[in-house]
Amino acid sequence: MTNATADAIALTDLQISNCTYGLYFTGVPIDDSNLQNVQLTKNYYALLLQYAPLTLTEKSSIQLVGNTYALMNYWGEINLNSVKLAENQIGLYGYFSPVTVTNSYLSSTNYGCILYARVVKMDNVTFEGGNYGIYYDPYTQEGCRFTASQLDIRSASSVGIYSIGRDVPSQTTLSNVTIDGSAYGIYCTGGTLLTDQVTVNKPTVFGMYAYNATSQHDRLQILDGTSWGVYGNLGEMNLSSIQVRGGHGVLVNTKSSRLASSLISGTTYGFYTQSADGQYEVVNCTLADIGYLGVYANLGKISVANSTIQSRAYALYAENGRGSITSDHNIVQGTTRAYTNVAVGPKDIDKQPVFVNSASRDYRLNTGSPAINAGLDLSHLVSTDLDGNARGSFGGYEIGAYEYMNPSGSVRIVQWQETAQ
Repeated sequence: MTNATADAIALTDLQISNCTYGLYFTGVPIDDSNLQNVQLTKNYYALLLQYAPLTLTEKSSIQLVGNTYALMNYWGEINLNSVKLAENQIGLYGYFSPVTVTNSYLSSTNYGCILYARVVKMDNVTFEGGNYGIYYDPYTQEGCRFTASQLDIRSASSVGIYSIGRDVPSQTTLSNVTIDGSAYGIYCTGGTLLTDQVTVNKPTVFGMYAYNATSQHDRLQILDGTSWGVYGNLGEMNLSSIQVRGGHGVLVNTKSSRLASSLISGTTYGFYTQSADGQYEVVNCTLADIGYLGVYANLGKISVANSTIQSRAYALYAENGRGSITSDHNIVQGTTRAYTNVAVGPKDIDKQPVFVNSASRDYRLNTGSPAINAGLDLSHLVSTDLDGNARGSFGGYEIGAYEYMNPSGSVRIVQWQETAQ
């Protein structure tokens, strides 16, 4: 149907299956008032619109199941609220269409959604199955923004969220997102990527991959992966209050990166740098139970301060003639060697950090830890710890990702040979 008004049509109690096109409209707005109780199953294009808005809620009682493309809109706005799209190859496809999806569920066998859109907003949406949960590519449109919160992406085998920046200013902002069972949790190329409280469980390739992007990650968790938890390749990447457990750790081949108030544990590497011109910082971090290299400057310059580096092999390792590491106010322990081509910092400590229970992965500081009140005041760089506590909670500054929060025990045990200051 072409160029009709919304009140000119009314489709109710309709079933269409096994067709190339289920419903196809050009210039016809579609919403709950003209589409009710419609079942579209096993079609190639179930519901296709062009040049008109599509607005669906639970009131429409529309069922789109087992189609190749469930919902498509070209050059028209898409608004979905409380909609369920089940077991389609591609759930939602928008081409130059502003998209808003809330309180909805999309399961797919290939893509949850493909969005070539300038502005995308999502809140409280679950994606399940397929190869990609969300594929976002704004093409060459200006002012591109993808904003999503409260997302649950399950079993998207290839990529949970794929965001492409291309050569236009684009920004992807993700908060309160959980991704389970994807090879790549988040894969971003170009543009700006901002994340807050994103958790990626069991990625088989990279938990977070950013290529030639400017990215900031707060309270990111990459848990039980098998390869790199975080990989920043070109561009800039900053990481604050993140946790990486299992896999290889954090790899940065960026112009600059800061890792702050973060915990990396049970990984092959802790923090690995790979750019000859790169400038890197590790501040108030705990790198514990590292299997091989704690902080590794293969290329570039790394400044490490107020951090605990604990490795079963090499703690601080700089490739001779290629990388460099400066150390200050750190606890440094390496079973094979603590320092390789790295000078011992004047205030570094070679003692057990005394965690609450490292066997159960609780790397908070226990009473009597040498990390208590032994750090520099770096509150201008890191104002809170990994738990959100203010840095310098009881007047002193701790080494590592966590402040010691028992005021009665917030003292450092001084050895006999130390000189009181």
